[in-house]
Amino acid sequence: MRRLVVAMAVLGAACSGGQPPPVSTDGGADFGLPPAGDGGQVFSLGPWETERTADPEGYRLLAGFARAYGGQSADLDGDGELDLVVWREADGTLVSWYLVNRAAFRPVWVLSRFLDGRRTLEVDRDEDATADVVIEEDPAAQRRAEQYDDDFDDKFERRRIIVSDADAGTQLVVEERDPQETNQWAEVRRYTLPLAADQGGGSCFGLSNFPNQYFSDPFINATPTIGITVEGDVKCEGANLVAVKKAVQCAVKKIRDCLASSNALLQAQAQAALSSEQIILGCNNPCAGKDATTMSPRMNLRPDFHMLSDDIACNVVMHELLHHADVERDETHDDGFDRIYACSRYCNKCVKRGAAMPPPSDQDDCVTCAGTADERMKCGSKEETQTGMCTSNALCSGGLMGNMPCELCSVKVLKDCKGSRLDDQETYLCCGQCPAGYPTNSNPCSMNPALSDSCNMKPPACR
Repeated sequence: MRRLVVAMAVLGAACSGGQPPPVSTDGGADFGLPPAGDGGQVFSLGPWETERTADPEGYRLLAGFARAYGGQSADLDGDGELDLVVWREADGTLVSWYLVNRAAFRPVWVLSRFLDGRRTLEVDRDEDATADVVIEEDPAAQRRAEQYDDDFDDKFERRRIIVSDADAGTQLVVEERDPQETNQWAEVRRYTLPLAADQGGGSCFGLSNFPNQYFSDPFINATPTIGITVEGDVKCEGANLVAVKKAVQCAVKKIRDCLASSNALLQAQAQAALSSEQIILGCNNPCAGKDATTMSPRMNLRPDFHMLSDDIACNVVMHELLHHADVERDETHDDGFDRIYACSRYCNKCVKRGAAMPPPSDQDDCVTCAGTADERMKCGSKEETQTGMCTSNALCSGGLMGNMPCELCSVKVLKDCKGSRLDDQETYLCCGQCPAGYPTNSNPCSMNPALSDSCNMKPPACR
């Protein structure tokens, strides 16, 4: 497993000569900044605080990462603690270390490295200074490798290899598992996807009319709280341009805030991926009924984008940004039930958008978007009864023959709103079946127990 080697530090004035600033930890993993003399430089970025104070919305997720070529640091969320350190190493590698989801049950620490188009992302979800997710991407080789440590034991047990074919317009996805964590990988499935996400049905291709000439919108390009370049053709002028700017700001804020609460790992991955390349937007999607099509760096929105409601427009752009960030999708994506659809609907006031029929419930989208059991719990929970372990006092009496243990007992378990267990705990309720000849049951299941159920309440983002 990889040890993360960057640091949380309190940075003051700009440092010179490659000397790192004093290091002080604030509760996270004790990573170390690059040693002095290695050619790296770390600088403070004071204007971030000034702009954050002047702008109540503060930074956006993508703010300044791709333009941080000298080295910068920032308190991104205004809590007085350092959240970001960016520097360029002697070989030209752009490195960023940052914290997301500080207030969550389990903060997420991210190390991102970027050089000549090649990108490595390392995510530490349990604050042990060891990467639980490693994603390596080489655009020149058209290859991406993802490795996951899902049980936090510092060994990878799941990985995906994605190989793109630009000529064919497809990508091959191979999923492998190593359940024993012995580095003996076995393929579990493979499938082929189109390179363009949401590309359009039949013979229509949503990027075929993408404009060859763009103009840069000076408002978005000059706004450090956005940090991505939004460009489009003339059809993104006027009402469309206003709507696109508003939707981009909204979508990035949803990725920052809503995903921080509902899926911190997904937020970290999306944040790191979106920070390292530009996005070019057009408003000329030729496919009838298609909201947008994305094949990085291009996103082609519908020509009448400004006609969408604010929530739908934000949902559409967030959905496509998750595609742009290479959030996992498979051959079922166009059915409208996967995590990309679920998160973009859930985080936008639980709008109903996409091919899924009938549309998933608010709770279903919340659970599908969520990652950990704690995150799924926020969507609601319900207690159910099932057959389980009998306790030692679950006895059946046979009179003079004595007592025998109960054969089948009923227990109470906690599940999420889609019916999956949230933990391994079982609460004994009653004895449901006694052995033959031992008919007297001291605790029969004759009454329906009181069971809690909050799955009939709207989850947080839907309220």
